Amino acid sequence: MVLLLAKIAKGMSTDEAKTRRANRREERRAAQNERRAARRARNMEKRRLKELGRQAEMSDIEPTESEFDPDADSDLETQQEFQAEYQHELELIQEKTAKEKAQAMKGLEKHW
Repeated sequence: MVLLLAKIAKGMSTDEAKTRRANRREERRAAQNERRAARRARNMEKRRLKELGRQAEMSDIEPTESEFDPDADSDLETQQEFQAEYQHELELIQEKTAKEKAQAMKGLEKHW
C-alpha cells in the first residue's frame, strides 16, 4: 500500500501502480512455480535412482529366474500344471478320507 501511494505521488495513476504490482506479483509466482517444478523434478529423479539402486541390490542378493532362464514363462506354465495336479490329488485324498469317516461312523452306529 505504501508503494502504491509512493507511485501515485510520483505522478503514476492508481491503475498503473496496481498493474505494475500485479505484474511483479505474477512474476514472483511464476519464478516460485519454476523453482518448485525444478525441485520436484530433482526429487523425482533422486527417488527413481534410489529405487533403481534398491532393485540392483535386490537383484544382487536374489537374482530372478528370468535373468538366467529365457524359458521362464514355460517354467511358470510347468509350475501352474504342477499346482493343478497337486490340487487334484489333494481333492482325491479329501474325498477318500471323507468316505473312510462315513464308513467308520456307520460301523460305530451298528455297535450302538
